[in-house]
Amino acid sequence: MSSSVPSILVFAGSSRINSFNRKLAKEAARLVREAGARATYIELSELIIPMYNADLEQRGTPADVLRLKELMHQHPGWIIASPEYNGSYTAFLKNTLDWASSPAKAGAECSPSDAELWKSGTKPFAGKVVGLLSASPGALGGLRSLDHLAPMLRNLQCWLAPQQFALGKAGEAFDAQGQLLDGGAQAKVKAVVEQVIFGAQRLATGFLGSEISGFFGTLVATPLGYLIQQRFKGPPAVVTFLPSFWLLVPGALGLMSVTRMMSDRAAGLDGMVTVLFVITSIALGTLVGASVYRGLTETFGAWQLQIGRVGSFFRRDDKR
Repeated sequence: MSSSVPSILVFAGSSRINSFNRKLAKEAARLVREAGARATYIELSELIIPMYNADLEQRGTPADVLRLKELMHQHPGWIIASPEYNGSYTAFLKNTLDWASSPAKAGAECSPSDAELWKSGTKPFAGKVVGLLSASPGALGGLRSLDHLAPMLRNLQCWLAPQQFALGKAGEAFDAQGQLLDGGAQAKVKAVVEQVIFGAQRLATGFLGSEISGFFGTLVATPLGYLIQQRFKGPPAVVTFLPSFWLLVPGALGLMSVTRMMSDRAAGLDGMVTVLFVITSIALGTLVGASVYRGLTETFGAWQLQIGRVGSFFRRDDKR
């Protein structure tokens, strides 16, 4: 598995044993792994997190809140399955996010170093790519809960996946193993999963990371190919350059194999866009590299860039 494959944190905003949203979250985690990424599924109910109280917090941030902050921070992408209570998300989920977004306070379960580490409330949230799901027995599938949850996450500096999904009639949606029965519903969850993986991968590797590496790789490889051809009587520059090109291009594919790009239209579109940008950057690097080589050779008075001539040029300049 590629080292650039992101880890995705998955959880539901419900503590009910037979919660539809817990089932949906587990299904999303399965689809994350099926897509080739790493999934960490957690049960928020297993964390000992009291009702938020600022006076209680002054005695020290609870240990499980610190644990949750760490988990959130370690994962560049999240998927949250949120139930709908009275047209909004649950108090259980709100309380959990309130604790996670509050600056840590030193105390019995929080050391001064931990308090310093988590002094910024938005640190676990900032820059995370979040996909939103919901499930409900009703026809709307808990959609209104997502309308309330999204602004809160944006306020905490999260990136939200454009695709979200609310599963209606959830009581009839799962088989005995907890998997979705309807292929259309599964495809919609998969679309959210794919966007979170793609966004988390791109942000984790830095904006334009592969494009910039492709550009500078060819910027170096092009003049080198010409130098080998002209100075050392080597093969044509294109022959020297081609292996470099084919080493640079595969990095553009990231999680996407060519087979998968052909069979999955949504995944294929993302993959093709990435490849297009990288090949464009490689082409630009080739053009700029050729111009650099031409400029250097013209500066030293001949089309053939000769190492000895470069050295003598600088030595003459020093004597002046």
